[in-house]
Amino acid sequence: MGWNRRTGTLGFIIVSVVILSIIVIAGIICAEEATAADFAVKNQLPSAGHLFGTDLWGGICLSARWRGCP
Repeated sequence: MGWNRRTGTLGFIIVSVVILSIIVIAGIICAEEATAADFAVKNQLPSAGHLFGTDLWGGICLSARWRGCP
């Protein structure tokens, strides 16, 4: 059984569903973290603890991006 268009399409669909599932699960897991305010860590630059840094209210920018918050 060789590689044909049907096999390629099926593989593409499976990979797409897995990637979208990961994004949805990560959004659910990060829901509270994306909107939490921690003024002790506000306006920090990106570091090992906060890969995208923090915003004016101490929210973790990476969690907010995963969740879809602006």
